Formats: sequence, structure tokens, C-alpha cells
Amino acid sequence: MVGGWEYSYTSKPLRYTLIAIAFTVDMLVHIAVGVAVWYTFDHSPEPPWNPIMSGVFAGLAASFVHRTFVQRLIRTTLGKALFGLRLRRQDGTYPTLWALVKQWFSGTFAALEVVTSLG
Repeated sequence: MVGGWEYSYTSKPLRYTLIAIAFTVDMLVHIAVGVAVWYTFDHSPEPPWNPIMSGVFAGLAASFVHRTFVQRLIRTTLGKALFGLRLRRQDGTYPTLWALVKQWFSGTFAALEVVTSLG
């Protein structure tokens, strides 16, 4: 169980390594979206806005949509799907959209707190 949620993994014992790899895959997808937007804006003749900030916001938006709306609709994210993982409560129910939104904001603020405490 991680953060009050239980990951289900059919046919094999759950390993935290799989969770970490799945999270890394999801994070790389979000970063790839941000880099693609940054690159596109950086190489356009007249970017509509700052290319770096556009990439950062695009990556955050991709993360939010992927980890909340997509996960709510298909019950998993891309990284979790690669390993047959799904996020469920101990009673077997899936998280609500509101629970996923709260979880995303909590994780984002925790990551920002770590980054700011390092500097």
C-alpha cells in the first residue's frame, strides 16, 4: 500500500521496483510533452510566448491530464499499464476524480518543496 492506495498487480507479487519504473515512464512522457512544446516554440519564427515557460506549463498540463482524467477514465496510466498495475483502494474501488486531483496536487507541491529545499 502506498499513500493510502493499493496497487494491484495480477499474477505476480507486487514489487515496489515496478511502481518506481511505472512512475518514471509516466514522468518521462510528461517531460517529453514539455520538451516537444519547448522545441516547437523555440524553433518557430515568432513564438507566442516564452518557449521555456511554454514547455514547463505543457509538461505540467500533460501530467495533470494524464494522472487525473486519463487515469480516471481507463483506470491506469501509461506507465502503470505497461506493468499491469492499477491504483485501487483496499476495498477494491478505484479512486474518484477528486481523489486523483488531490493526489496530483499533493505530489506536485511535495516535489516543489524538495526542489526548493535543495537550493
